[in-house]
Amino acid sequence: MSKKKLRIAVYMTGVTLGCLILLIIPRPKKDTEQKPWIKNPPPINYYPLTYSDSYQRNVIIIKQPWRIVTLHQNILEVFYQFDEIDRIIATTITSKNNGTPNNFFKIGSSENPNINSIIELKPDLVIGTTITSIEFYQKLTKNNIPAISFDSNTTDTKYIRDTANILALPGKALTLIKLKN
Repeated sequence: MSKKKLRIAVYMTGVTLGCLILLIIPRPKKDTEQKPWIKNPPPINYYPLTYSDSYQRNVIIIKQPWRIVTLHQNILEVFYQFDEIDRIIATTITSKNNGTPNNFFKIGSSENPNINSIIELKPDLVIGTTITSIEFYQKLTKNNIPAISFDSNTTDTKYIRDTANILALPGKALTLIKLKN
């Protein structure tokens, strides 16, 4: 074999081995897999956000909420629809996904949630409805936990739109609302 052909053969063997090694070496995960909060970063200057809830209280949300307690089935359902269920840390005993019980920490009923359990969890946000008393939301606020109440008689579209705005996900709300109509 001539020197030129030998060089080409050695070169091709090196390239082939290099490609095989690259296939075998594990690749690092994308940032969105390592850090789920990068998946949906809020727009610049989106937070702090002031939300006027159904009890006419102005609730200030300092940062994008990642540890959330839901106090109503319909609100939990919105998180499933948004594919944001990983944000939920606790819910009420009656909350289910499509009739299937979930494995979240239970904090009591919608009418009478256990405030001490919620405070111990240190959530970024509590979202409920007017089924829960205004005094409950006021106690959470006094403990520096933002707590929002939606009107329990509202439409699913309003739950979707308001939850998306609070989470800085307006695009997901538009998609879901279009699918429902």
